[in-house]
Amino acid sequence: MAKIIQLQMRRDTAALWTSTNPTPADGEWCLETDTRRIKIGDGVTAWTSLLYRVEVDSVFGRTGAVVALQADYDGFFLTPAEGNAAYGSIGDVSANTAKVTNATHTGQVTGAAALALDITAITAQPAAGALIGADTFIINDGGVLSEITATQISTFMDTLFLTPAEGDAAYGTIAAVALNTAKISYTDAAAVALNTAKVTNAVHTGDVTGGTALTIAAKAVDIAMLADGIDGELITWDAVGVAATVPVGTATHVLTSNGVGVAPTFQAPAGGAGNVTKVGTPVNNQLGVWTGDGTIEGDTGLTFSGTTLNTAGINLGDTTLGDYEEGTFQPELKFNNAQALMTFLIRDGHYQRVGNLCTVWFRIELSNLGSSTGQAEIDNLPFLNVANNTLFACTIGQYSGMSLVANRLGGLARSGQDKYDLNDSNTLATTQVNETNFNSDSKIFGSGTYEIA
Repeated sequence: MAKIIQLQMRRDTAALWTSTNPTPADGEWCLETDTRRIKIGDGVTAWTSLLYRVEVDSVFGRTGAVVALQADYDGFFLTPAEGNAAYGSIGDVSANTAKVTNATHTGQVTGAAALALDITAITAQPAAGALIGADTFIINDGGVLSEITATQISTFMDTLFLTPAEGDAAYGTIAAVALNTAKISYTDAAAVALNTAKVTNAVHTGDVTGGTALTIAAKAVDIAMLADGIDGELITWDAVGVAATVPVGTATHVLTSNGVGVAPTFQAPAGGAGNVTKVGTPVNNQLGVWTGDGTIEGDTGLTFSGTTLNTAGINLGDTTLGDYEEGTFQPELKFNNAQALMTFLIRDGHYQRVGNLCTVWFRIELSNLGSSTGQAEIDNLPFLNVANNTLFACTIGQYSGMSLVANRLGGLARSGQDKYDLNDSNTLATTQVNETNFNSDSKIFGSGTYEIA
C-alpha cells in the first residue's frame, strides 16, 4: 500500500508577515493566507524585501508560450508604413496623430489633422522662420493665435503718432503742428495752433494759442508752475472768475478790501496819526504797550499765556502787582517731616496767589495715624515761605478726633520752607503739637496766608 505524505508550507496573514518581518530559509515557501500570494525565501532577504511569485494567466489574450506580434503594438505606436520607421523621429505625419504622444518632431509636420497643440504646451521660442514668416508676429486674439506683420503694426502706429509728412520726422520733437494733434502724446511741442484740446500729457515749452488751445482741469496748476511773476504781487479773481494781480504795496502798508467788484490794494493804515505805524519783533506770550512815538512794542514785564497774566515789575502807584494764579495742591500731615504707615481718607487743598502773597485752604482726614513721631506740620504748600519771616500764621477753623489740645490749635509758616508748624497756643504760651495729639480718625480744616519767597 502506497504511503501518502502531506506537505504544508509556512503560512500567516499578510499583516503578520509584515509586522514580524522574518527571513525565510533558502527555498522555503511562504503563503499569505488572506491574499493567497506566495514568496520563496533565499536565506538572506527579510520578508518585506522579498518579491512575490508572479502568476500570469495570459499575454495579449493568449495562453501557453506567447510570442509578441506586430499587431499587438499597432494600437499604441505608428507602424513603419504609417511614417515612423524607427518609432522615434517622424519625418512626415498626416494622419493617426492620436498615436503621436511626447514624440520629438525634427522635420516638417503637414496635413489638416497633422498635429493638435495646446498653446500652453509651447514652452520654448521657435527658431526664426520655424512657425511664421519673416517680419511677422503671433498675437493672442481672444484665445486664437493670429499673425500680424510689421507693415500692419506700422499702419496702426500711424493712427496714433504723427508721420514724417505731418511734421514729426523722428516721432519726438515737434517744431510746429497745425493739424492732427490728436496723435501727439507724451511729446515736446514748441507751438500748437489748433485742436490742442486733444493733446494729452504733452510738455509744452512754447506759446499755446487758439480758441480750443488747452483745457486745464480745476486745481491742476500748483505753485511751482506759476513762474515769472513780479516780486510782491498777489493774484486775485473778480466775480466772474477772471484773474488779476494786486500791485506791489509800500512797506508798512496793509492789504485793504475795496468792496465787491474792485480788486484789493495795499494802503497805509486808515485814520492818520495815533494809529499803529510799526510793531517790534514779537515774543511768545508778550503783550504790547504804546511807546512815545505812537508805536506798539513788546514789554518784557507784561506777558499772558492764555490762563495767567504776568505783571511782574509793573507799578500801579505805590503797590507792586505781580502774578495772579489759582489752583489746587495736596496737603500732607507729617511728624518731624515723616509719615510712616500713615494713610488718609481726604487730602484736599486750594490756593490763590496775588503778587507775592499766597492764601491756602486745606482739609485733612486720617484713616491710619501710622508710626512717625515728632513735631506736627502741614507740608507741601504750593510755594515756599519767604526766609526769616515767622509773622504768617494759619488758622485751624475746625478739628475733631484730637487729644490733649488744651487751648487753640493753629500754626506758623516755617521760614524758607513750604510748611506750617502746628501748635496748641493761648495768650501766654505756645506748645508744639505732636503725634500724641492725633488719632487714626483725626480731622482738621484750616486756612492761612503767607509771603512767597
